[in-house]
Amino acid sequence: MSSRLPKGTSATVILVPLLVTIFLVILNVSSGTFWSLYDAVAGTPEDETAAPAPYNSSDGILLINQAEPNEPTDGREPWLGEEAWIAGVQAGQEYIGEFPNPRMCRCSRAWTPARSGAI
Repeated sequence: MSSRLPKGTSATVILVPLLVTIFLVILNVSSGTFWSLYDAVAGTPEDETAAPAPYNSSDGILLINQAEPNEPTDGREPWLGEEAWIAGVQAGQEYIGEFPNPRMCRCSRAWTPARSGAI
């Protein structure tokens, strides 16, 4: 029986490049088909320019500060208005001034891995 391949070659030498080529062609065709269908379905927006975002954080803070005090009926604390907001911020700043480093950080720095693992 004579072999159809030239002497000294095997089937893998011919089949591997052939299969890789077929794979790459199928990959190229399928990705091209996907993107052409995607563009057809998704389309392009009529106005390409993006509109600016309607939300402004400064306006949001103004709205919160200008809100009237409320009386929630579901057990939440009422919003007391701008005076309470300012008092809360000032109290936080005084606390940070009095205690510049939280106590947990001081404790955790003193702990060793052996001590924390023993708990």
